[in-house]
Amino acid sequence: MKKILIICIVLTGIDRNGITIQLGCGFLRNEKTEGFVWLFTEFKKAMGGKDPANIITDQDIAMKAAIAEVFVSSVHRNCRWHIMENARKTMGAFLDSKGDGKQELADDFKDCIDNSFTPAEFEQKWQAFLDKYELNNDERFQHLYDMRHCWIPAYFMHCFFPFLQTTARSEGFNAVLKRYVNPKNSILNFVQQYKKIQQRIFSKQDLQEAATATKVPRYLTGHPMEHQMKKAYTRRLFNVFQHELQLSSSYYVVRVEGDDLIDVVPYRRCPDLLYGTRTFRVTSSRVEGLYSCTCCKFERDGVLCCHILKVFDALAVREVPDRYILPRWSVEPVVDSGVEVAANEPLQEAQITDHGKHVIRYSRMCTNFNKIVRPFMADDEGYGIVSKQVSALQSKLVALGKRRASSVLPGLECEQVDIEQPAAPRPQNKSRKKTSSSTGGGGDPNLSQQPNGAYCLN
Repeated sequence: MKKILIICIVLTGIDRNGITIQLGCGFLRNEKTEGFVWLFTEFKKAMGGKDPANIITDQDIAMKAAIAEVFVSSVHRNCRWHIMENARKTMGAFLDSKGDGKQELADDFKDCIDNSFTPAEFEQKWQAFLDKYELNNDERFQHLYDMRHCWIPAYFMHCFFPFLQTTARSEGFNAVLKRYVNPKNSILNFVQQYKKIQQRIFSKQDLQEAATATKVPRYLTGHPMEHQMKKAYTRRLFNVFQHELQLSSSYYVVRVEGDDLIDVVPYRRCPDLLYGTRTFRVTSSRVEGLYSCTCCKFERDGVLCCHILKVFDALAVREVPDRYILPRWSVEPVVDSGVEVAANEPLQEAQITDHGKHVIRYSRMCTNFNKIVRPFMADDEGYGIVSKQVSALQSKLVALGKRRASSVLPGLECEQVDIEQPAAPRPQNKSRKKTSSSTGGGGDPNLSQQPNGAYCLN
């Protein structure tokens, strides 16, 4: 049978908890524009005809042309990491901060890229960098400059790229895929393994949803906004908001034009490396409820920055305006049996969806099981007892699933898990017994593949 080499393209995104999810994948015979056009067109159909708000890819020219043709309203950005890696291939140790006399050059280059908040600021810093190190005629830096509009962060400050600058999330998923898929296997095997990865992601999402629904957060301040956002945001995004709220204590305000134009000045240095010792300017309109900051965090990540939160405190604004609570990060309204609950209202037990109840139950089972077995993870006898009981429990649940599969709980299946049995106990003696470590739950020995795509869509 003739084997055909095909290319796997992975599409990943971010859910409302801020975790990476797989949106899909596709197979192409080659990396030509026509193939990408077909793939993106089919993906767009699956997404209800909507273009993703943003796309991050490597520098593939064919893919760039396909994105411009299919996703006409999307903001396309090149992965910064890939560009810098390609630059290092041509510049070698020139940008190596460990080289003699290169530390200052590397730091200035990094500052120019990372700490420019507007295109004008980047242009000024870039020219100063070239002049300082006499690089105005260096073609390598000129090439990076010519591509500035597609990768320099300053040109995307007003675009919604939440917690993203690179395809690192997609690369991370590729690493997981490598452990599950062997490039020599069939497409059928790939689909089976891919479904296993999908199930793992679903489980991770369920745990995040359970954390949002059941865990009581630790409040870090007495600010009423903290209590407000706890009800509105998912747990992980609430933690991001808490971090910004804490950072606001690193600043004081200086009114430039009354309450309409306010400078937010650090006492010394903000713990966040991006903010550093910089002073940020907040423009406010209390009548219209509009606020904006020169750091553009809300535009980029959809979460208010510590500078606006500091201005809120100075202006005695006690609650975050609704326009700054994006549904993208919010607890979804619950619709179940005709009952709908607003996202910013606490859920009562009777108002939680059936799926939500199942997620909470699953989280509690995992937590309780973990508490029971953790003290015995290094004990041979304890491990043997746990393994024996898990096997017996599994047999009962598999039998239950088979009995109910066609009646009470259609489609219920219990996945068979291989339980590593402990080695036979050694005869006891007066010497101290050694503990053995098990490596249950390892990967499939046949799994290894490097997909040829690292494309992140949101």
